Amino acid sequence: MVKLPSLGPVYINPGANGPTQLLEAYNVGDGALNLTVRATASWLTGSVGTPSACSQGVCNPVSIALNTFALAPGTYTGFVTLADPNAIDTPLDITVTVTIAAVPSAVTLFVTPVGGGATSAAATVYIAGAA
Repeated sequence: MVKLPSLGPVYINPGANGPTQLLEAYNVGDGALNLTVRATASWLTGSVGTPSACSQGVCNPVSIALNTFALAPGTYTGFVTLADPNAIDTPLDITVTVTIAAVPSAVTLFVTPVGGGATSAAATVYIAGAA
C-alpha cells in the first residue's frame, strides 16, 4: 500500500465543502487488496472505488470527501484509516487537516501622507476560485 501520512492543510472558505481528495492504494505483494475505510471525524467520508490499472500495476482509488460546510472558522484534524485484514502493513492512518479560513467582509488600509515615514504599502489579497 502507498504510505501517505497526511493530506493538507486544505484551505476552505466558510460555508463550503472542501474538494474531494484522491489517492491510490496498491499491493506491492501478490493478491488483491480488500480495503475498508473508516473516518474519525464527522466531516470526513472515505470510499474505495473499483480497482484499475495504474503505474504500480493495479490500484484501488480512494476518495476522501471533506464535508466541511457546517464547520466554524478554525483548523480541524481527523484521521482516515485504510485497512485490509490480509495485508501486513495495515491499518494505515492518514492525517487530514483542513483550515476553514474566515474572510473579512472589508479591509481598510492606511498609507502615510507625502513626507511620512513610509513611501509605499503592500497588501496581499487572496481571491477564492469559483465553486
